[in-house]
Amino acid sequence: MSPFFAAAISLISETESIMIVLSRLNGVDFYLNPNLIETVEKTPDTVIRLTTEHTIIVRESPEEIRKRIIEYNREIFQYKTEI
Repeated sequence: MSPFFAAAISLISETESIMIVLSRLNGVDFYLNPNLIETVEKTPDTVIRLTTEHTIIVRESPEEIRKRIIEYNREIFQYKTEI
């Protein structure tokens, strides 16, 4: 494996461990830091309001987003207890 490819894989796995993956309405995935989420509303699309005052509309339900945030927190706190 080339060093460039290995570095890209490392960066992706680091990004996945510090962010959650969501999908915009057009189906494009993006990474979001869950610590920036202020509110999540179902109106009928799911609207995420961030602490930065930005708004994002996503395909996932509020319940699915909640589950991903819980999973993210478990991963982060598990890592902290292993150190």
